[in-house]
Amino acid sequence: KRFADLDKAAYHERFVIFQKKLLEYMDEHGEAVDTAARLGAEYALKHNFSITIEEGPYHYKHPGNLRMTMLERIVPLSVKGVIWYQGESNASVDEANIYVEFLKALVYSWRRDFKNDDMNFVIIQLADHLDRAGYAWEKIQSEQLKAQSVIPNVSTVICRDVCDNIDIHPKEKDVLSSRVCDALKSF
Repeated sequence: KRFADLDKAAYHERFVIFQKKLLEYMDEHGEAVDTAARLGAEYALKHNFSITIEEGPYHYKHPGNLRMTMLERIVPLSVKGVIWYQGESNASVDEANIYVEFLKALVYSWRRDFKNDDMNFVIIQLADHLDRAGYAWEKIQSEQLKAQSVIPNVSTVICRDVCDNIDIHPKEKDVLSSRVCDALKSF
C-alpha cells in the first residue's frame, strides 16, 4: 500500500516507524547521508506532521502526496530547468531556520530523479507581505537568496519591488517573468 492509501491512524503509525528507521540508517552511514534528509526526518518526528492532517490521506498537505500525485507522473521526462515559487507555507521559525537545507534536499532529489545532475533551478524569492512580516518570513527570503550561493546551478529572482505588500501575487507579472527568463538564459 502507498502511504496515500492509508487512513490517518495507519499512516501516522507507518510514518513514525519510517522516520525512526530513516534516522537509524543515517546514524549507521554517517557522512554519506545528506544533511537535509536528516533535518527533514528529525523535523517531521519532532513536529508530528501527520497528526495535523484534517482532510485525510489524499489532502494536498499530506506528506508526500504532491510528489506522488504530480512529480512522479513526469519523472520519466527530460527536464532542463525548474522554476520554484514557494516558501510561504514554511514560514514558521523552526522551518525558516533550516529552509536552505530543505531547498538542497529538493534540488538534489529532483536532479537525481530526473537523472540530470546539472538541472537548473530558478527560485523566486517570496515577496514582502504585511500579514507575514516578521522573523520567519524574512528568514525564508534570506534562505532563498542564500540558496544560489550554496547550491550549484541555482539562481534566485527577487520580486519584492514588483509585488504589492498587501497582495502577494505580483501585479507586474511581465517584469517578474522577464527576470525569470533572464535567470534561465544565464545558465
